[in-house]
Amino acid sequence: MAQDKLSDGASFVDDLKADSLAVVELVHSMPKQGVASTFKFGVAYGMARGTIAAMQIPMVLVTPNKWKKFYSLSSDKEQARARAIQYWPSSDNFRLKKHHGRAEAALLAKYGAEML
Repeated sequence: MAQDKLSDGASFVDDLKADSLAVVELVHSMPKQGVASTFKFGVAYGMARGTIAAMQIPMVLVTPNKWKKFYSLSSDKEQARARAIQYWPSSDNFRLKKHHGRAEAALLAKYGAEML
């Protein structure tokens, strides 16, 4: 009896990995950031990179300066949100100011798709 790919975890993960590339922002701790928040951030960043590596998905690390320069963005997060709205005007994913992180993630993925 053939199994549905969604019920077969190994097949689903293998299909997900096929022709995949993870584009991850190369980040570091920020000056004046608290020790506890720096530690939490480092743990989350390490878990993301570790998961990608465990799935054997090729990974490219890109500095914020590199991908933001591609889109002519400064460090102003509102600029990234405005640019994402330009690329995806019908999406509700970037409509609120607090969605700047989503916008940056989408732009980083778009950068990877176009440049790598």
